[in-house]
Amino acid sequence: MVKKFCSLVLFFLTMFVLSGCGADVHTNTVFHEDGSGERVIAAKIYYEDEAYIDGGFDNLDVLIRQNAPLCLDVNKIEGESEEYFTYEFAYEFSNIDDYMDKTEEITGEKPDIVWKEKTGAFQKKITYKETITTQQLISWVTKAMKDTNLAMGLEKQWYHLETNTVYYEDECVWSGTSNPEFQIDATPKVENVSVYTKYLADGGMFKKLYLSFRYEDYMNMDVDQALSYLQKNYSEKFEIDTSCNGFVLEMRNEEEMNAFFQNASEPLTKEECQKAGKEWNGVAGKNCMFEDNRSSSVISDVFEVKEAFNMRTFLDEFKLSKNRIYYYIKVPSSYQYETSDLTKKYELKDRKKYSYATALTKDQMFCMNFQFHNTVKVLKHQVSYELTAQNTAIQTVSITVEPKGKKITREDLIDYFSAFDTECFVKEKEEEYQITLVKEIPLNTECMDANWVFSWKQDNDRRNGMKTYFLFLQYDPDYYLPIDGEKVRYEVRIPDSLNMRSMSWNGKNYEKTEIRSLKQVGYYRISGTLEKEEKLQINMMLVKLNSAFLLILVLLLALIVLMTAAVLIYIYMIKHGIIKVNDGRE
Repeated sequence: MVKKFCSLVLFFLTMFVLSGCGADVHTNTVFHEDGSGERVIAAKIYYEDEAYIDGGFDNLDVLIRQNAPLCLDVNKIEGESEEYFTYEFAYEFSNIDDYMDKTEEITGEKPDIVWKEKTGAFQKKITYKETITTQQLISWVTKAMKDTNLAMGLEKQWYHLETNTVYYEDECVWSGTSNPEFQIDATPKVENVSVYTKYLADGGMFKKLYLSFRYEDYMNMDVDQALSYLQKNYSEKFEIDTSCNGFVLEMRNEEEMNAFFQNASEPLTKEECQKAGKEWNGVAGKNCMFEDNRSSSVISDVFEVKEAFNMRTFLDEFKLSKNRIYYYIKVPSSYQYETSDLTKKYELKDRKKYSYATALTKDQMFCMNFQFHNTVKVLKHQVSYELTAQNTAIQTVSITVEPKGKKITREDLIDYFSAFDTECFVKEKEEEYQITLVKEIPLNTECMDANWVFSWKQDNDRRNGMKTYFLFLQYDPDYYLPIDGEKVRYEVRIPDSLNMRSMSWNGKNYEKTEIRSLKQVGYYRISGTLEKEEKLQINMMLVKLNSAFLLILVLLLALIVLMTAAVLIYIYMIKHGIIKVNDGRE
């Protein structure tokens, strides 16, 4: 019966009637998306009840038409059956406010009606409630019948309620005899949310987000409006993708990723970061985090990438068919990676194309951490320092390496080590390369680096005829290239013209007797082997006489010797009468 009012919105229950069998009263209400609609109150009156009405059905018809509120359209339908005829009281409304005004006009009371809409590009939810009774809706009829004594018997004998119905468009959303309430959720359903991440061997990367809807929902969607919403609120790079019945976002770099995920994610909580692992503690409070620390040289390849985000803000926009977000990650297949945070593995359809896959709920934080280091293998590492008589220091580093799968040429190595301001000599021998690095360091030179420190200075404040030198050096085996599990041999040579007064080797202070034991023919020699994790650290004080002071001292001694010799000769000549001394006598 509602079909013929398909463009209207129906609402509540009930109508009127009389004694005897009493009228059968019900309502049909139809609502449309925009809140418009129509309500029809129908009363089925049996012919046998005419005897209970003063003046019969003619008087009843006059009473109804004289007392019906102006907003009601009264229609009497006869001929449906030999047993009864039907009155229909209908009113149309253009929106919910109009519906409430006309309902108030009918009942004489302000209606308690709730109509809530939550709508957006991807949401459509309507909640409806009302507390108007059937008795209120037909009060205008029963009052007129009481005032005119038109019908015999009690009011409760005049009518009884049948099941009432409420439709949203063509779908029945409520039926019963109580106050109607219903909720319509016409939000389009997302069938699949997938995120594909690919890190390329040349250093590039991209990420794709696919948002796939149910076919029926996608076909009924205003995709242009939906796309505009995504581009305005999340990223201008969103595009329509008919192949997935939805939308796709492709991000080509870290800047584009940050632009989207800052809008799409809620701040990551301290609790979820702690649960993910200690390396994520510094991420708490941020919406997202992306780190791409990759480098490649002739010596090594370093691959370190980290990601963390959640997409809760973005996914709250949608109604998901299943609460699972799929993540796929592809890294260069030539590497073997240490991974963390991708603990859940799924046999998904794209698993063969992507190295790793996982799935999380929309409320979970996604985080991944891929690390890979590939370095040429160091077979031997020796470092020597030699102080010369000319007060220069010569550092010589000898390293023997094996390519370990990397394609290396002699020229590549020379070019690589030229950045260290050192002379480089490379000798190729079968599957090995022997690298020699020589650096000459003048006196009063101070080099400060994160991994290498060298200080070779003379103390010019001394005035005691001694020259004092201070040598401090700190050498990290990873300075020239990362060491892979090898020990390092060190040697330091100092000419014995530099008198060693004090010396420490990696924190060990040498006593005077230990220092003397280091002295060999013409020089001091200190050597030792350390693990690759240890940095060599030497601190010593050396002294020698000032050459000018020494010259003066030598001249002074020579003068004393000459003067002594002259006196002795003079005494000798007097003693032997070679020189006669005048004693004052003639």
